[in-house]
Amino acid sequence: MKKYIHTRQITFINATAVIVLTLACIGCSNIIAPGNPLLRPSMGRDIVSEGLPQELFVLLDSRSITEKEKERRKAKGIRFNDHEINEETKRELDALKAAVFPNGRLGDAYVTGDFSQMPMVKVYVPDRRAREQLLSHPRVKAVYENQESSLDVLPK
Repeated sequence: MKKYIHTRQITFINATAVIVLTLACIGCSNIIAPGNPLLRPSMGRDIVSEGLPQELFVLLDSRSITEKEKERRKAKGIRFNDHEINEETKRELDALKAAVFPNGRLGDAYVTGDFSQMPMVKVYVPDRRAREQLLSHPRVKAVYENQESSLDVLPK
């Protein structure tokens, strides 16, 4: 009889993958993408489309930065970023954020939070006009509603 030593570990990994995918799908249902500014209802109400103030997470287009990271790793012959590459990437992300949000603002919208190692910022959007201006910026890849999440939505 064959014994499977890693059965528990594989089951745990599979269960973890299901939870991560479920959470990702829940998060993706709240995406507002430029070119498709259709908003998903939030708790039965779409407060951004009503023009009410809201904080949003803004994902910036960082493809050029990612490509430079890959080139640097290839030139050094390494698989993962080292400290030097991470620092250069952080400087480039800061420059990208400053280009999109000069002085922390884009029109009436303003930055309330920064994610230093990611091409993402948290932005306060006071009204529909500010949201449209944000969505029309060419370096804005996607905008996500800031919603409270709960593990109660996971299947039991």
